[in-house]
Amino acid sequence: MRQKFKPGFTNSQLVGLVPDSEYRKRWKKAKPGYFEEARRLSREKRADYKFTVLAMYSEGQPICSCCNENRIEFLTINHLIGKGHRRDHLPSTALYRFLIVHDFPSGFNVLCFNCNCALGHFGFCPHTLERDLIDQETQHAREEMVKE
Repeated sequence: MRQKFKPGFTNSQLVGLVPDSEYRKRWKKAKPGYFEEARRLSREKRADYKFTVLAMYSEGQPICSCCNENRIEFLTINHLIGKGHRRDHLPSTALYRFLIVHDFPSGFNVLCFNCNCALGHFGFCPHTLERDLIDQETQHAREEMVKE
């Protein structure tokens, strides 16, 4: 008869019936610093993926295509076609890898998180409204100067 899973044990430990916490303690003691190093390398790899993708879609230096924000911590990828509910609706790191592997397909651009959220929630970014208002005021001022 097959032995059932017991709380506090992993399947590989059922033979010796060693509690999971004890197993992890022994493993960590045998390999000090392993998890910290793996975490550090993973963070660096994610940062490299992000910078590569953002730089490619910004045509050089990563920058928000709406408000010109250039701090990399605030920048993200925007789906131009919609809400990203097709195959490319992936967590950020998986999306960055997908874009790199598929040679940076069209349909994406770089936005800061604020612009991306506003676009997703409201269908427009307040920065574009501000720019349009300034453009209208500038155009109106030019027309007034021509009339004088």
